[in-house]
Amino acid sequence: MNSARIPTGEIPGSQCPKCGAPLRVIDKKQPNAQYWARNPQFVGCQNYHVTGCTYRRKVVEADRVTMKKAAEEFAALPAEF
Repeated sequence: MNSARIPTGEIPGSQCPKCGAPLRVIDKKQPNAQYWARNPQFVGCQNYHVTGCTYRRKVVEADRVTMKKAAEEFAALPAEF
């Protein structure tokens, strides 16, 4: 499994199977360096803290591709002043 970190934030076109809210790539907030090295991120429901939805899963390759594409599209947008 590729453990490289990807951009955090909402995954475009994703939907939580439990509540229907968008899914997000989330960084784990653990100080243990070994823990970060194995799985520094996960995918979770955007409503985790709002409604208590507990859906979460590991980051898969499709998430990596989607988030990389979204980051590239964002970087290509013109800067506004």
